[in-house]
Amino acid sequence: MKAGSVGRMNKLYVFGAHSRARTTARYLTDQDCENVLLAYLIDNDEDNEDEIGGIPVIDIRNECELDTTASVYIGTRGANFSHATEVLSALGFSDIYPVDVRRDAKLRIAYFKKRFEEEGRPLILLDELEPNNGDS
Repeated sequence: MKAGSVGRMNKLYVFGAHSRARTTARYLTDQDCENVLLAYLIDNDEDNEDEIGGIPVIDIRNECELDTTASVYIGTRGANFSHATEVLSALGFSDIYPVDVRRDAKLRIAYFKKRFEEEGRPLILLDELEPNNGDS
């Protein structure tokens, strides 16, 4: 948290440890200083690092202590959402958010809006542009 900020810390986990999960974690933690990533969670035999940027990668198939009051964002392929949701629910998590195309776009736009604002530039989305009818 930034010095002097008011509010509560938002604890979260990201399920997954590859590109989608890392991007999701970055969007969540960079856009809000009160979001604190506790760990990346995995449950597969893929080649995963022990930590990513100083954040632990925890294999939830092993006995581990997790804060089930934290939110979990599923940063994997959509085909894995139902499995991840089932496993996380069985562990006691209730705030589970699959990062589908819509949620990813929402997080990405918020992330880039903040980045552009920090540079003093507006972020103009394609949907906000006037249509070009071939006129110059």
